[in-house]
Amino acid sequence: MKLLQKGFVVWLLLMALESLHGMARVALLEPALGDFRARQVATFTGSVLIFTLAFFCAGWIGAATK
Repeated sequence: MKLLQKGFVVWLLLMALESLHGMARVALLEPALGDFRARQVATFTGSVLIFTLAFFCAGWIGAATK
């Protein structure tokens, strides 16, 4: 698989992951914390999810340097 295709697959995974993250925020955090605080928490957790996905996909796409 070419690098561009792998990057596209990672992008699609990121979209799916963040969509699920947004649904979880609305369903779980907003009722307990309110909209503003839930968005603040979700910003942090979303960043963690993005970095985690990037960490696990970096080797697969062949990233040799930072």
